[in-house]
Amino acid sequence: MPEVSACLPGGGVVAVIVFAVWARQTDFLGWQSGTDIVLAVVLLVLAALRWLIGVAPLVCFWIIPLVGITIDIAAMWSMLYRPETAQPRASS
Repeated sequence: MPEVSACLPGGGVVAVIVFAVWARQTDFLGWQSGTDIVLAVVLLVLAALRWLIGVAPLVCFWIIPLVGITIDIAAMWSMLYRPETAQPRASS
């Protein structure tokens, strides 16, 4: 019987993919949401490998937070970089 903790990243992966696809509709550039989708797939593969063959816990310990941090950075970049919404400054 597989450990429950091996399947925990699956829920987060689904959420990241859903939100990345949703954000892709309004992204000025698509690479941020594309990066999030690819990283979510990496987490999904890691969860499957951990469930099937038992990846070392130390590997999972480092991959999961690093992928999460990268997803956060790409999401923040996407939120901050909106050139079409930038208002020109009025010169006085």
